[in-house]
Amino acid sequence: MNQNLILRIIDPEFNLLGEINHEYFFIHEKFNSCGKFELRINRHKKYVEHLQEGNIVFLNEEDAGIIEHREISVDESGKASEDWLIKGYTLKGILRNRVIIPPTDQDYDEITADAETVLKHYIEKNIVVPTDPLRKIDNFVLAENRRRGINITWKSSHKNLAEELKKISLYTNLGLCMKLDFINKQFVFDILEGKNLTQKQQVNDPVLFSIDFANIKSQNYVESSLDHKNVAYIGGQGEGAQRQIETVGNSTGLKRKEIFIDARDINTGLQERGLQKLHEYQKVKTFEGEILNTGPFKYKKDWDLGDIVTLQNKDWGITIDSRITEIKKTYSENGLDIDVNFGNKIPTILDKIKREIRN
Repeated sequence: MNQNLILRIIDPEFNLLGEINHEYFFIHEKFNSCGKFELRINRHKKYVEHLQEGNIVFLNEEDAGIIEHREISVDESGKASEDWLIKGYTLKGILRNRVIIPPTDQDYDEITADAETVLKHYIEKNIVVPTDPLRKIDNFVLAENRRRGINITWKSSHKNLAEELKKISLYTNLGLCMKLDFINKQFVFDILEGKNLTQKQQVNDPVLFSIDFANIKSQNYVESSLDHKNVAYIGGQGEGAQRQIETVGNSTGLKRKEIFIDARDINTGLQERGLQKLHEYQKVKTFEGEILNTGPFKYKKDWDLGDIVTLQNKDWGITIDSRITEIKKTYSENGLDIDVNFGNKIPTILDKIKREIRN
């Protein structure tokens, strides 16, 4: 039996509820945020009754998701489908269910530290040891803090925890990671750095994705500055001519693309706020492609989510180094298919609306 088709079901306390042999399991991992999964399975199979909201399905400690959606349909003749469609978020979806609550008598939860400490601080204060015990998740733990990443100052209040961590992750180039600890029956949050596997470095064995290497197909490359800004005017406290205004960025001429950031909520750190906001308007370079298992570089063995690799298409005259930001895996009777996204993506209309509201 193909072990890639065996899914296990557990409840939130890690009690094993059953093992199922499925037909189709799709999981979408993201470096900076939570992904989603989708499962299709015959409704008559054993243990299918345990595919209930709140239970967890997994292939291994990383390929796991929490069930949030069940669907079955009836066709025009009134005949019920033979398959359940099960959907949900990956383990990082837990972060979507909390809001950042500032300390008592403070308007914001503000912290200055390395990026890993900042990320884990907001999880600690809102999930692990929150002031309100009703917000605590008993078997949710933080991995050891190795104090990775750049030093930043961050402040937040009543923002969705997952969305805020995503912004910090994008700004600091650290990824978010959740795993199942079966021995201690815990959800473990940690940070992903990713390895430098580009051809320019000499520490790790390089990884090159190219049609010439027969390890990638269906390539799509986008390079865009439609949404790019590189100079920010940051408005602090005060009114009219007395308002504090600072500037970040020094581009000139046609290359200069300005934006105004309303930061009247702070009286210090205007330039850092400007840098954080400008990062949301960076140029887009994204490469998409289906990874072929027949190539020389194997998933998990040679490369993984968050690693920086070299991408090449000689016909297009493109050779770039880019981070693996998303992995889409489909487990079926035909085996494992992998689609990968490299680099940042063009913001959607919804992304732009959210960003303008924040500004």
